[in-house]
Amino acid sequence: MKSFEQILKSRYPGKAITSLTFKNELFFLIDFVKEKGVNVLMTSSFHTYQMPVPEKLQPLEYGELYFCIPEYWDIKNPNSAEFNWLFEWLIRITTYTINNNTWLGDGHTYDCSKSGKQLSHSIKQDHLFISSPNYLEEELKPIELGGKIIHFWALIPLFGDEMDYKQGKGTVKLKKKFLIKGVTEKLDEFRQSCLKNRWLFFK
Repeated sequence: MKSFEQILKSRYPGKAITSLTFKNELFFLIDFVKEKGVNVLMTSSFHTYQMPVPEKLQPLEYGELYFCIPEYWDIKNPNSAEFNWLFEWLIRITTYTINNNTWLGDGHTYDCSKSGKQLSHSIKQDHLFISSPNYLEEELKPIELGGKIIHFWALIPLFGDEMDYKQGKGTVKLKKKFLIKGVTEKLDEFRQSCLKNRWLFFK
């Protein structure tokens, strides 16, 4: 049976797929610069865990997580203080999911603010939102490996007011706000909240 890396290379022939290691965990960096102006930092082994998803979501039992990062971010040194938070959160979320025998999927959120800090000095958000691919919808369609259908899940940073809106109004309405404002999984240091004013929470 082919490995996950071999499947990726078959899916994306000619693309640079770089292996990176952080805290003994393997990640893949996939170059989509020519088509989309981004790179994708992806977990490599989360798909080996079968998530106990609800019955109606059973086709979504297997997955990998990713961050969609601007092409000018140089993350090839995972220990860089500027970008190691990307690796840290990929590890934290996959580890939490496995250790608690739980599952993740579209609309799930994670509070990153317990330390009282934003995600990084340039990414001011303090929550993460799980989403199916949007900006990379065509590029990251599910793939098959050994009878498993592996789905890709994006991590999108959220501001506190966006988190409040999602909790009050739900995932669908938050995604509509994203669509209006052009918010996707592509990380952007200059992104502002998709909610112009907090009163929109009650609209």
